[in-house]
Amino acid sequence: LRKAIADVQQEVTRKEGILRQLNIVKAHRKKNQEEPIDDLINQWRSAAQQAILDFQQSMPEPKPCLKDILSQFHIEHSAIGYSEDEDCFV
Repeated sequence: LRKAIADVQQEVTRKEGILRQLNIVKAHRKKNQEEPIDDLINQWRSAAQQAILDFQQSMPEPKPCLKDILSQFHIEHSAIGYSEDEDCFV
């Protein structure tokens, strides 16, 4: 009976160690995963906005408005941060 209790205690200790390691990995992944996604979205949005502005500047006069360019490329206004009321990026 004592051997069985000792074996169970060893198994519990081993499982607690595994659980502790898994919790550390989980916390690390959560911490390092959420922030870069937001940063990458902001970087993409800035690059896309700059590309649209560069494209608009390269067009001959009369230059199309941003709304027309975004519509031509089927880009959702909210995805790129465009304000239709102000005709600019926000």
